[in-house]
Amino acid sequence: MQTNKGVYALLLGSGVSRAAQIPTGWEVVCDLVKKIAQMQGVDCSSDPAKWYQEKYQKEPDYSELLDELAKSPEERQKLLSAYFEPNEEEREQGLKQPTSAHRAIANLVEGGFVRVIVTTNFDRLTELAIEEVGITPTVLSTPDAIMGSLPLIHQECVIIKVHGDYKDTRIKNTFGELSEYAKSVDELLDRIVDEFGFVFCGWSAQWDPALYKAFERSRNRRFTSYWASRGKPSEKAQKLLNSRAGEYIQIKDAESFFNELAEKVISLEEFQKPHPLSVASAAATIKRLLSDDKHIIRLHDLVHEEKEKAYSAIQLVLYSLFKRANTEEENQKAISELQSSLELLRTICVYGAYWGRAQHQDIFSKVVQRLCNEPAGKDNSNWNGRQIMPSLRAIPSLVLLYTMGIAAIANRNFDMLTTILIRPQSSHSGRQPRNLLLNIDWCEFQDWIKGIPEHKNDYFPASEWLFKECRSVLAPMISDDQEYERCFDIFEMTYSLINLDLGCGSQFDLEREAVSFPPGRYIRIYYRMKDYQQGDYLELLNVKEKLAQPFLKAGLFAGKEEVFHIALEVFKKGIMKKAYYYHL
Repeated sequence: MQTNKGVYALLLGSGVSRAAQIPTGWEVVCDLVKKIAQMQGVDCSSDPAKWYQEKYQKEPDYSELLDELAKSPEERQKLLSAYFEPNEEEREQGLKQPTSAHRAIANLVEGGFVRVIVTTNFDRLTELAIEEVGITPTVLSTPDAIMGSLPLIHQECVIIKVHGDYKDTRIKNTFGELSEYAKSVDELLDRIVDEFGFVFCGWSAQWDPALYKAFERSRNRRFTSYWASRGKPSEKAQKLLNSRAGEYIQIKDAESFFNELAEKVISLEEFQKPHPLSVASAAATIKRLLSDDKHIIRLHDLVHEEKEKAYSAIQLVLYSLFKRANTEEENQKAISELQSSLELLRTICVYGAYWGRAQHQDIFSKVVQRLCNEPAGKDNSNWNGRQIMPSLRAIPSLVLLYTMGIAAIANRNFDMLTTILIRPQSSHSGRQPRNLLLNIDWCEFQDWIKGIPEHKNDYFPASEWLFKECRSVLAPMISDDQEYERCFDIFEMTYSLINLDLGCGSQFDLEREAVSFPPGRYIRIYYRMKDYQQGDYLELLNVKEKLAQPFLKAGLFAGKEEVFHIALEVFKKGIMKKAYYYHL
């Protein structure tokens, strides 16, 4: 949960609210039946449901019971409040209020570890606890609300109350009502069950056929599920758990379980983060060392030291894959851990790319070079049966390259940009070294990122992921979001243009049908611009005039300006073809 933020959903049953003395929906129905029987002078306390069925020849219906006991909305509200809202005495005793379990769940939501909560409960304790930490969750308790809701990816926290909310008379209680959901509810559940791992707590799986069927329908198990309960799962629950390759966790109660879970997850998060002062200190130090050439040796040593620390941490992550299952869940953990290994080094390098001068170019290009190559003498292309290991290995150097490149664009440091794009050479499994840009398999990289739920449906998942991942470290240099987006697009187009030149050896043919370069989010932006702007898009972004000379001086485009102009035309043509391919 800590390394896979937001990919685990919670399924909360009545057991989670039991400590708050909140009755289950069925208990409320039975109590309402008792009140009706009492009005008729009958004592049915031994079996209220049976008495009602014999008396009225049907199962008790929540809405009908309310209509009989309370005629006006105000009367119904007052009647229901007694079950779910505390009176003064109960408030003093801490009853019918969020428990420590609800507050621990709220802490997980606040930290971004949980974004989706499915619950069979009618009460509002989970919502109240989350609101206490400053987050207003989206609550979906009716089919209509689900149909009108935003996609999950655009919401900070969503609570799906599959049986309804106690203030809505359409809540589900009887076996018949619980046997089938509305189409919109089923469709939403299918998406969540397919895309998220689950932590089950307080739910028996015995009395909710429609909810159980949602898990039966799912054929995917992208992430492990966990069943937390005091006793062993029932046969039905165990069958569900087996279908999701899940694990059973024996707990004392919901309070102790969620408190321990939140404490461990948040502690791990804090432990793995560099101390904020260390990042701030590194930023201040690198700026000071860059400001005067007399610090060049100290600058070299600092960058080298942090480069080797990051490199060692990356090797440990990659080596750990020997012992991990080759699953999507473990792969996403590896990506997250690789990112964490870079945090301090990336801060140093982003200032180097922004402020660095000619004498600093070699120092910072060597960082990218170091990270993109495997240890000498090792063939790591087939660790644990993973044929795509080079793409995973490329992630740290690619993230660093993007971050540094955007920083260089932001300060128009085009000589630095050209150096970090051209100099790094990548080599894997005994092959001849070649430019890093050519050694990254974008198809494989896209597949890695598609495993992250929020990027599953992106046209360009790798590009969108990098756009998001590079933002925070560049905030001190680029505070405006629109300017950041502009710099990102310029860099990515530059990256793709150089990739195109290196791939074809500066031999461009305007008649050639297929050209190869990495796709990015800029393709969508370019394609959707008005016709009169489209042809001049590269010029609008200042790529043409500002970058041509450093490129040509470095030997790209055969060192000739006319070849560069031809390359631009080929590139534009390629953008249009890719836009057509992606149906933009």
